[in-house]
Amino acid sequence: MLKFQRKTAAAPPWDAPRLITKIFEQSVQTGNILLTITIILLFQTTFHVTTTVVVKDALAEFVNVLHKYELFEIAADLLKYCPWDDILGMGSGQSVIRMFCENCKKLLVNEKSKEMFTEEWQQTGNSETMQRFGYWYCDKCLKRNTLCILCEQPMKKLTLCVLNCGHVGHVECLQKWFMHEEMSTCPSGCAGTLI
Repeated sequence: MLKFQRKTAAAPPWDAPRLITKIFEQSVQTGNILLTITIILLFQTTFHVTTTVVVKDALAEFVNVLHKYELFEIAADLLKYCPWDDILGMGSGQSVIRMFCENCKKLLVNEKSKEMFTEEWQQTGNSETMQRFGYWYCDKCLKRNTLCILCEQPMKKLTLCVLNCGHVGHVECLQKWFMHEEMSTCPSGCAGTLI
């Protein structure tokens, strides 16, 4: 009789999977998103606290919360190191950034220029033709958008923004200014400083 009781006895109260599952359930019920996500990230692969669908939904919602509070670096790290690749669904990995003309405030689509440069590229076969196409100018008002704060050239490729003041420039220009010349203030002369 005693042997039978030992085999069917419940797990001890300090059983790790049981404790973690109970804490997870309580954090979900109370709406403690930080604890919920922490438990998922730390223990899901070992103890299978919940289903994979719930895990992916919770992580996707947490990434949305991080974006809402402009914690983009934390969200990017979470997505980068997360063991579940598709937590944002089929469209993950593709972001849409809409740019507007600074002068006429219209959405920059530049379809007219795109057609013109594509046609020229197809006729000549010169792939460098498409390098002249971009969103650094507006087809509607025929004006250029922001110039680099240092070299005052159009920003056609990767750019950086000084977050305190909003001034922008080429990566190479701002890298030279802040890193090589060891400046700590915005090159425009405004009050913006590096954090």
